[in-house]
Parts: sequence; structure tokens; C-alpha cells
Amino acid sequence: MAQNPVRIPITATNKTAQAFAQVNKGLKSMGSFAGQTAMKIGKIGVAFATVGVATATVMTKSSMQTIDALAKTADQLGINTEALGGLQHAANLAGVENKTFEKSLQNLAIGVSDAANNTGVAKDAFLELGISAAALEKLPLDQQMLVVADAMKNVKSQTDKVRIAADLFGARGVAMLNMISGCSGDLREMAAEAEHLGITMSRVDAAQIEVANDAVSRAT
Repeated sequence: MAQNPVRIPITATNKTAQAFAQVNKGLKSMGSFAGQTAMKIGKIGVAFATVGVATATVMTKSSMQTIDALAKTADQLGINTEALGGLQHAANLAGVENKTFEKSLQNLAIGVSDAANNTGVAKDAFLELGISAAALEKLPLDQQMLVVADAMKNVKSQTDKVRIAADLFGARGVAMLNMISGCSGDLREMAAEAEHLGITMSRVDAAQIEVANDAVSRAT
């Protein structure tokens, strides 16, 4: 004869309940675009877990920190998160380390600004490439990268390419040559691929993750 199952109620006090409630609140605000966000999160393989009294999906800390850092870097560079994610994808495939990639973009932004004011080490490099720094400065950073990539295709000597890349991206930024070895079309393809793979994320989505990440940090 089958025995009746024994059910034992267990009650515990969770001191982090208040902190995780903040996570739940932040994630619930994502409801209006839950379908789109869930699809993107699923594509990049983010892990989910059940937390607290109310059921909520919480991404792994490392994934949240990665997206948080991407959003903050995009804000610093004045570029949208989707565009930065696309460039970052191209850099990763080219074997460019993330820190080198970000520093190279910073150097390019500074170089363009200086050259537009007829100063800086990048001034002569832009002249050699036939690029107007003043016109380039009006473009967002991801578009500046496309212009530079196309111009570098016209430089025949590899030695000259290395020299120009060092002037534009910094000494360590020479590694960026692998990333822009094709042309702007290649970078656009990588951006489209990143979007297809769900690697990129809108600033609105990233902002929600920043809120949740802050709440998790407080909980720890």
C-alpha cells in the first residue's frame, strides 16, 4: 500500500530579503519589454536563478557586471551600447584585448578632438590618410572607426600602417590593425553578427541591469 507523503514546512529568516526585493523591483520594471529582453538574455547564455519569496530571474553576477561595464564605457565614449557591442565583438574576433580596445577608442577620440584643433600627435596621421579631423569630429565614435578603416586600406606599406595606428590608437593600439584590416564593410558585418547573436543590448535594457547589479552588490 502506498504511503502518504510526509510534508514538513520549513521557515527561515532571510536577512538579504530586503536587498533582493530591490532586485525583484528592478527586474519587474523590465516587464514592458520582457519578451525582447528575455530573447537577448537567452541568446548570450545568461544564467537565471530563483530568488526570494517572489519568483524573479537574476542573472549571474559576472554577466551583470559585464553589461554594466559596457554601458558605462559607452557613456564615457559617447557611443550607444549597440554600436560599442558590435565593435567589441569585432575586436574580440581579431584577438584584441578588451582593455586595449577601450584604451584605443579613447585615444582615437582624443586624437580626433586635438587634430580638429590643429594639435596633437594624430594630426599628421589624419592628413596622411586624407581625413578631415574637423569633419570626423562631428561623427559618433563608431562612425569614426569606419572612416579610419576605409582610409587605412589605401595605405600600402605595413610599416606605415603600424606608424599611423600608433599615432591614432596609441602604442598598444597597433593591435587594432587586425580589427580594421578589412574595411568599414567588415565592421558593419561584425556589428550585424553581434546583433544576430544577441551580444548587443540597448541602453534601456542595460540601465535595468545596472539597477539590478547595484542591488545585488548591496546584498553582498
